[in-house]
Amino acid sequence: MEKLTRSEAERRIAGMDRLRTDYVRTFYHADWRDPTHYHLTVDSAVWGERGTADLILSALPEHTTQQVTEQSTVMLPQ
Repeated sequence: MEKLTRSEAERRIAGMDRLRTDYVRTFYHADWRDPTHYHLTVDSAVWGERGTADLILSALPEHTTQQVTEQSTVMLPQ
């Protein structure tokens, strides 16, 4: 894990946001921040890692959830 100051982290995040904005605008003529482009948005800061994973799995149809749990293992911190 990199150790960054708060201002370094904020600059890096702003740079990544600019890259995302340019990419999506160039290839899709859309704003990546527009929530109407997504089927589900989750604030993982509110739900935490395990809660976010549980929320996503609960939003999937039953047959899809069964396939996902059979085909992959999600490693979450205890």
